[in-house]
Amino acid sequence: MFRVYQDGHYVCSRYDNHEFNRILGKGYVPATTKLTKPFRLGVVANNNNFGLYINATLLSTVSDSSNNSLLGGNVGMTVANYAHGGTSSADFTNAKIWTLPDNFTGK
Repeated sequence: MFRVYQDGHYVCSRYDNHEFNRILGKGYVPATTKLTKPFRLGVVANNNNFGLYINATLLSTVSDSSNNSLLGGNVGMTVANYAHGGTSSADFTNAKIWTLPDNFTGK
């Protein structure tokens, strides 16, 4: 699961059996990315390797080397506010999933 927080940090975790059980990577989005304005997230998955993007800029590449191979899975979107009494809202538009060509490098 690729999560981006209001303070600008992001985390990519493996999510199994309703638990975040392993952090694959984390960091901060570029300071020039304004999270108060619309932005575009992307994930390129190639076997157990993932490219994490924001506004078409590669943030990080992460790998899942666990013994539980990722032969399939689900895609979803959510908005959450983990602060007590806080609220969050988001609009999701133009969500797309497609198969990339075999020679795609992500660059």
